[in-house]
Amino acid sequence: MSLSSLSCLGGGSKIVYRHRESPPLDVQMRGEHVVEATSGRVSGRPPQRDELWSQRYEELMVIVRTRLEQEIVRFGGDYAQVFSESADSKREAVIGQA
Repeated sequence: MSLSSLSCLGGGSKIVYRHRESPPLDVQMRGEHVVEATSGRVSGRPPQRDELWSQRYEELMVIVRTRLEQEIVRFGGDYAQVFSESADSKREAVIGQA
């Protein structure tokens, strides 16, 4: 998962604002960054794959939240605003995993 145009901002209690959510007006944007996170692999037959993907997606969202918090601290900010995001799947046909 790649979160494009992550903007680290300054001061408050909620720390991650997504898409059209606005952080407090008194903060100053410090820059734009990309954050990437990877979930575990999914294996199984097509009927199971949807359920497994849902589980991995939830896992991925926890990982993304952690990565965002780490980047906020690393850049000395207090907030992150996510402007865009994408989730890409990779498939390894030889071992039957995505």
